[in-house]
Amino acid sequence: MTNSTAQKKSTRTLYAMFVLFLFPFIAATMAYYYRDSLTFTTKNYGELITPPQTIQDFSLFDLQGNPLAKESLIGSWWLVLVAPKNCTDCDLQQKKLESIFFALNRDSTRVKRMILNTQPDDIVIPTQIHNDVADYVIDAEHSSAFAKELLQNTTSQILVIDPLGNIVMRYPATAQGNGILRDLLQLLKVSRIG
Repeated sequence: MTNSTAQKKSTRTLYAMFVLFLFPFIAATMAYYYRDSLTFTTKNYGELITPPQTIQDFSLFDLQGNPLAKESLIGSWWLVLVAPKNCTDCDLQQKKLESIFFALNRDSTRVKRMILNTQPDDIVIPTQIHNDVADYVIDAEHSSAFAKELLQNTTSQILVIDPLGNIVMRYPATAQGNGILRDLLQLLKVSRIG
Protein backbone atom coordinates (compact mmCIF):
# COMPACT_ATOMS: atom_id res chain seq x y z
CA MET A 1 0.00 0.00 0.00
CA THR A 2 1.44 3.29 -1.06
CA ASN A 3 1.58 6.38 1.06
CA SER A 4 -1.03 8.18 -1.10
CA THR A 5 -3.52 5.30 -0.84
CA ALA A 6 -3.15 5.19 2.94
CA GLN A 7 -3.64 8.95 3.10
CA LYS A 8 -6.85 8.75 0.99
CA LYS A 9 -8.17 5.96 3.20
CA SER A 10 -7.48 7.92 6.38
CA THR A 11 -9.12 11.02 4.86
CA ARG A 12 -12.26 9.02 4.00
CA THR A 13 -12.31 7.59 7.53
CA LEU A 14 -11.99 11.10 8.94
CA TYR A 15 -14.90 12.35 6.78
CA ALA A 16 -17.03 9.35 7.74
CA MET A 17 -16.37 9.97 11.44
CA PHE A 18 -17.14 13.67 11.01
CA VAL A 19 -20.48 12.90 9.34
CA LEU A 20 -21.24 10.19 11.90
CA PHE A 21 -20.74 12.58 14.81
CA LEU A 22 -22.39 15.57 13.10
CA PHE A 23 -25.58 13.71 12.09
CA PRO A 24 -27.17 13.53 15.60
CA PHE A 25 -26.75 17.30 16.03
CA ILE A 26 -28.36 18.02 12.66
CA ALA A 27 -31.22 15.58 13.38
CA ALA A 28 -31.82 17.09 16.84
CA THR A 29 -31.81 20.64 15.44
CA MET A 30 -34.31 19.71 12.72
CA ALA A 31 -36.54 17.93 15.25
CA TYR A 32 -36.47 21.02 17.47
CA TYR A 33 -37.40 23.47 14.72
CA TYR A 34 -40.00 21.21 13.09
CA ARG A 35 -41.45 19.78 16.32
CA ASP A 36 -44.95 21.17 15.65
CA SER A 37 -45.25 19.23 12.40
CA LEU A 38 -44.03 15.96 13.92
CA THR A 39 -46.69 13.60 15.22
CA PHE A 40 -46.01 11.00 17.85
CA THR A 41 -48.21 8.10 18.74
CA THR A 42 -48.80 7.15 22.34
CA LYS A 43 -49.49 3.80 23.92
CA ASN A 44 -52.12 5.02 26.35
CA TYR A 45 -55.76 4.13 25.78
CA GLY A 46 -57.30 7.06 27.66
CA GLU A 47 -56.91 10.81 27.37
CA LEU A 48 -53.83 12.10 29.16
CA ILE A 49 -54.72 15.26 31.13
CA THR A 50 -52.06 17.88 30.39
CA PRO A 51 -51.30 19.66 32.56
CA PRO A 52 -52.53 17.36 35.32
CA GLN A 53 -55.45 18.83 37.30
CA THR A 54 -55.02 18.81 41.06
CA ILE A 55 -57.85 18.00 43.43
CA GLN A 56 -57.19 21.35 45.16
CA ASP A 57 -58.45 23.06 42.00
CA PHE A 58 -62.01 22.15 42.98
CA SER A 59 -63.73 21.32 46.22
CA LEU A 60 -64.99 17.86 47.12
CA PHE A 61 -67.31 17.01 49.99
CA ASP A 62 -68.25 13.70 51.55
CA LEU A 63 -71.89 12.68 51.92
CA GLN A 64 -72.09 14.38 55.34
CA GLY A 65 -70.95 17.71 53.85
CA ASN A 66 -67.40 17.65 55.23
CA PRO A 67 -64.70 18.97 52.87
CA LEU A 68 -62.21 16.45 51.50
CA ALA A 69 -58.61 17.36 52.23
CA LYS A 70 -56.18 16.66 49.41
CA GLU A 71 -53.95 14.93 51.98
CA SER A 72 -56.48 12.11 52.28
CA LEU A 73 -55.86 11.24 48.61
CA ILE A 74 -52.08 11.27 48.91
CA GLY A 75 -50.23 7.97 48.75
CA SER A 76 -52.62 5.87 46.65
CA TRP A 77 -53.76 5.67 43.07
CA TRP A 78 -57.50 6.31 42.67
CA LEU A 79 -59.97 4.97 40.12
CA VAL A 80 -62.81 7.50 40.06
CA LEU A 81 -66.26 7.18 38.53
CA VAL A 82 -67.74 10.60 37.77
CA ALA A 83 -71.52 10.15 37.98
CA PRO A 84 -73.54 13.00 36.42
CA LYS A 85 -77.08 13.93 37.44
CA ASN A 86 -79.66 11.29 36.41
CA CYS A 87 -76.89 8.91 35.41
CA THR A 88 -78.33 6.07 33.34
CA ASP A 89 -75.22 3.94 32.90
CA CYS A 90 -73.66 4.35 36.37
CA ASP A 91 -74.56 0.84 37.48
CA LEU A 92 -72.69 -0.58 34.48
CA GLN A 93 -69.76 1.78 35.07
CA GLN A 94 -69.55 0.72 38.75
CA LYS A 95 -69.33 -2.90 37.66
CA LYS A 96 -66.60 -1.97 35.15
CA LEU A 97 -64.69 -0.17 37.90
CA GLU A 98 -65.02 -3.19 40.18
CA SER A 99 -63.80 -5.60 37.47
CA ILE A 100 -60.78 -3.39 36.74
CA PHE A 101 -60.01 -3.24 40.46
CA PHE A 102 -60.14 -7.03 40.89
CA ALA A 103 -58.18 -7.61 37.67
CA LEU A 104 -55.30 -5.59 39.16
CA ASN A 105 -54.71 -8.62 41.39
CA ARG A 106 -51.74 -7.94 43.72
CA ASP A 107 -51.56 -4.28 42.61
CA SER A 108 -55.10 -3.70 43.89
CA THR A 109 -53.60 -2.79 47.28
CA ARG A 110 -52.11 0.31 45.61
CA VAL A 111 -55.44 1.49 44.15
CA LYS A 112 -58.58 2.85 45.82
CA ARG A 113 -62.00 3.48 44.29
CA MET A 114 -64.19 6.56 44.46
CA ILE A 115 -67.56 7.63 43.11
CA LEU A 116 -67.70 11.34 42.41
CA ASN A 117 -71.22 12.74 42.15
CA THR A 118 -71.94 15.96 40.33
CA GLN A 119 -75.20 16.63 42.21
CA PRO A 120 -75.53 16.31 46.02
CA ASP A 121 -79.23 15.47 45.72
CA ASP A 122 -78.59 12.67 43.22
CA ILE A 123 -76.22 10.45 45.20
CA VAL A 124 -75.27 7.19 43.52
CA ILE A 125 -74.98 4.36 46.04
CA PRO A 126 -72.89 1.39 44.85
CA THR A 127 -75.01 -1.62 43.91
CA GLN A 128 -72.82 -3.89 45.99
CA ILE A 129 -71.80 -2.15 49.19
CA HIS A 130 -68.05 -2.18 49.73
CA ASN A 131 -66.36 -0.41 52.60
CA ASP A 132 -63.44 0.58 50.40
CA VAL A 133 -65.50 2.64 47.88
CA ALA A 134 -65.42 6.33 48.79
CA ASP A 135 -68.32 8.58 47.76
CA TYR A 136 -67.81 12.34 47.28
CA VAL A 137 -69.66 15.29 45.75
CA ILE A 138 -68.19 18.08 43.60
CA ASP A 139 -68.89 21.58 44.93
CA ALA A 140 -70.45 23.39 41.97
CA GLU A 141 -70.03 26.87 43.46
CA HIS A 142 -66.26 26.83 43.97
CA SER A 143 -65.18 24.74 41.01
CA SER A 144 -62.33 25.17 38.58
CA ALA A 145 -62.80 25.11 34.80
CA PHE A 146 -61.97 21.40 34.78
CA ALA A 147 -64.60 20.64 37.43
CA LYS A 148 -67.18 22.74 35.59
CA GLU A 149 -66.49 20.64 32.49
CA LEU A 150 -67.12 17.50 34.58
CA LEU A 151 -70.34 19.00 35.93
CA GLN A 152 -71.66 19.82 32.44
CA ASN A 153 -71.14 16.31 31.09
CA THR A 154 -74.26 14.22 30.79
CA THR A 155 -72.46 10.88 30.62
CA SER A 156 -70.28 9.20 33.20
CA GLN A 157 -66.51 9.23 33.00
CA ILE A 158 -63.69 7.37 34.65
CA LEU A 159 -60.68 9.30 35.97
CA VAL A 160 -57.31 8.16 37.31
CA ILE A 161 -55.78 10.19 40.14
CA ASP A 162 -52.09 9.75 40.96
CA PRO A 163 -50.67 9.41 44.51
CA LEU A 164 -49.93 13.15 44.60
CA GLY A 165 -53.62 14.07 44.15
CA ASN A 166 -53.47 14.97 40.44
CA ILE A 167 -55.97 13.79 37.83
CA VAL A 168 -53.80 12.32 35.09
CA MET A 169 -56.09 10.23 32.83
CA ARG A 170 -59.70 10.43 31.67
CA TYR A 171 -61.89 7.82 29.96
CA PRO A 172 -65.33 8.24 28.39
CA ALA A 173 -68.29 6.06 29.36
CA THR A 174 -67.73 3.96 26.23
CA ALA A 175 -64.14 3.03 27.22
CA GLN A 176 -63.37 -0.67 27.39
CA GLY A 177 -62.31 -2.01 30.79
CA ASN A 178 -59.28 -3.86 29.41
CA GLY A 179 -57.89 -0.61 27.91
CA ILE A 180 -58.25 1.17 31.26
CA LEU A 181 -56.67 -1.81 33.02
CA ARG A 182 -53.72 -1.81 30.60
CA ASP A 183 -53.09 1.91 31.20
CA LEU A 184 -53.38 1.54 34.96
CA LEU A 185 -51.00 -1.43 35.04
CA GLN A 186 -48.49 0.59 32.99
CA LEU A 187 -48.78 3.54 35.39
CA LEU A 188 -48.33 1.27 38.41
CA LYS A 189 -45.34 -0.40 36.77
CA VAL A 190 -43.44 2.83 36.13
CA SER A 191 -44.52 4.63 39.31
CA ARG A 192 -42.25 4.59 42.33
CA ILE A 193 -44.87 6.25 44.51
CA GLY A 194 -48.19 4.89 45.74
